[in-house]
Amino acid sequence: MPRKLLFALTLVTLLCTSTAAHAGRFVAAPAAQGISNRYIVLLADSPRGFFKAEEAEDLTPIQEASQAILSEHGLAGPLRIYQHAIRGFAVEMTEKQARRLARDPRVARVEQDRLIQVQAPLCPDVSFPAASVMPTSPQPVPCLITAPSCNENWGLDRIDQTNLPLDSSFHFSHVGTGVNIYFLDTGLDYFHTEFKNASGASRVGLSINFASNVTGNPNAVDPNNYYDNYGHGTHMAGVAAGLRYGVAKNATIHSVRVADNDAVSSTSLVMQGVDWIAAHNVKPAVVNISMNFKVDHESATDPGDLNLMEQSFHNLVTSYGVPVVNSAGNFNQDAVNISPSRLPELIVVGASDNIDARWAVATQGQPCYLRNDPYSQCGSDFGPYVDLFAPGVGIVSAWTNTSTRTGACQEEPGTSMAAALTSGVAALYLETHPLALPSEVQQALINHAAAGVLYPSDLGAGTPNRMLQTFYP
Repeated sequence: MPRKLLFALTLVTLLCTSTAAHAGRFVAAPAAQGISNRYIVLLADSPRGFFKAEEAEDLTPIQEASQAILSEHGLAGPLRIYQHAIRGFAVEMTEKQARRLARDPRVARVEQDRLIQVQAPLCPDVSFPAASVMPTSPQPVPCLITAPSCNENWGLDRIDQTNLPLDSSFHFSHVGTGVNIYFLDTGLDYFHTEFKNASGASRVGLSINFASNVTGNPNAVDPNNYYDNYGHGTHMAGVAAGLRYGVAKNATIHSVRVADNDAVSSTSLVMQGVDWIAAHNVKPAVVNISMNFKVDHESATDPGDLNLMEQSFHNLVTSYGVPVVNSAGNFNQDAVNISPSRLPELIVVGASDNIDARWAVATQGQPCYLRNDPYSQCGSDFGPYVDLFAPGVGIVSAWTNTSTRTGACQEEPGTSMAAALTSGVAALYLETHPLALPSEVQQALINHAAAGVLYPSDLGAGTPNRMLQTFYP
């Protein structure tokens, strides 16, 4: 072979190898989840994909870095930027432009934005009154079964005792004083009496909105208007920290609204909420989220396989020291296939019913009669990625848009309520262990859970048989 041709081929090989070595990764979302022409970009200038203030001295400010990259590629400015839990931005562009951007050596990954939805339909009943004063312990909980006539959160009764039958009361000696609970959800009815303290003052702390305030107009975002026009966020806050219906009755409540009036969100929106919490959290703190999507056949065993939303949660927990409680999901399948439930550092909670069985509508792992419902109310997810179970059927709590701001309702079954109960118990632990690391909070919840009380045949292979318990019965 002529030396010139050999040299040319060698040069081409070296150039291709160099380009491949510095090329980022392009990840398309499944068709049913992907948001057309919207992508999330992770920058390559931080080894771990994120930074804290003390690590950012030598890095270009994210606004400047993102604008420079996008301008060079002929793209408009970023829709959202991430500078705390992760370092990157979200932007609108075509798939062709996204693939080209992924080859930029300054970019580590380009990932298509995905739809993610709160897994709970609108509450069917708004008829129960809420409290206006702090209950004393033991709090009467006269609800013995989950029935329409049950107008109390029977889950409170269940989590303060090891075994059934219920004793119609909730014993507590701590109320979450000094602990901050952040709800990544549909917002909050901040006028509700459930969110006041014993003196009648509001317990709602610094909050923010990242989602649309106007149905059908995704660009109508008022950061200061985090009012809940759907109801789910209000219900979760009531379960975790409501005056009458909640566990941590004096915790401070923060709404981080990342879902719109139809309970629809996206991974880029959730990441914006996580990024904000990383920057603004006040410890002791715990985060509650009840949003999931399927990631069948995707692995999370290698950190490189995490989607960017999961990476932001991972960093929030491991680098910022904020524990995160996540609902296991209502898909009636192994949580290893559910994001972000498959993250081992999250406190993942499944739902049980009033006879201590795993809540399920269909046979284990099978689709249910609501399989075409976007809320997928098929049954609690299970498997070794679930840390413990908590009541999630017939749970009464605060609801939004009521004329007197005192309404409550019994929401449809789901792992959301189980996660909220767990967030409340985590707040009780943090009240007396304010310096506890997320892993310590997770292990404390596991260690204090009632073991072996759930029907093992309902759980599935490898699923821990643990029922949430309070620390101060």
